[in-house]
Amino acid sequence: MIVAVNTGYERAQTLNIDKKVGGVSVIGYPKNYSIVSAFTISNRSYPSLTMPEFQQLTGIDYSTRLTDFKAYVEAAEFGLVLDAVTSPSALPYRENTTSCPIGA
Repeated sequence: MIVAVNTGYERAQTLNIDKKVGGVSVIGYPKNYSIVSAFTISNRSYPSLTMPEFQQLTGIDYSTRLTDFKAYVEAAEFGLVLDAVTSPSALPYRENTTSCPIGA
C-alpha cells in the first residue's frame, strides 16, 4: 500500500488555453487540457489517472509525465511555448504548505 505524504508542494491538474483576437475568444476556445487524462506523445502513451493515482506519482514519474504533457499540449496548440507564457504564479508544481501541509 502506498501512503501519500504531503511535501508542501501542489501539482496543477488543468491547463486552460484561451486564444483571443481583439479581446474576443476565437471559436473553439477556451480549451482545457488535463494532465490526469490519457494522452500520447512521441509514441509514449499515458493512461488516465484517478486523483489518488495522480497524487501518489513519484517525483520522477510526475516530472516525466509533466514534460510529455507539455509537449503534447504544445503539439496540439501550434506555436505555443508553455514555458514562455506561464506566469510564476501559475506554475504546474509550486509550494503551497496551506493546501499541502508538510507531513500530513
